[in-house]
Amino acid sequence: MAATGKLTKSYLEREYKQAILSFKGAISENEQWQARKEMANLERCAAEMYGFQYADELHELTKELTNGTNKPF
Repeated sequence: MAATGKLTKSYLEREYKQAILSFKGAISENEQWQARKEMANLERCAAEMYGFQYADELHELTKELTNGTNKPF
């Protein structure tokens, strides 16, 4: 498969989930802030490449993975 210069949805989702886990496992506010910035960057990329609806879907993973604990937003 030829490279298209686009990040795939599966890559964005995998990285977003990792950022959420980093947030949940953070031991300082600085680490939480870094994880939040990563999630925001991924949401921005998702919106630019696939539209705002997909970025919103990506953001919904936050609720799914946090189960109400350590909510980043």
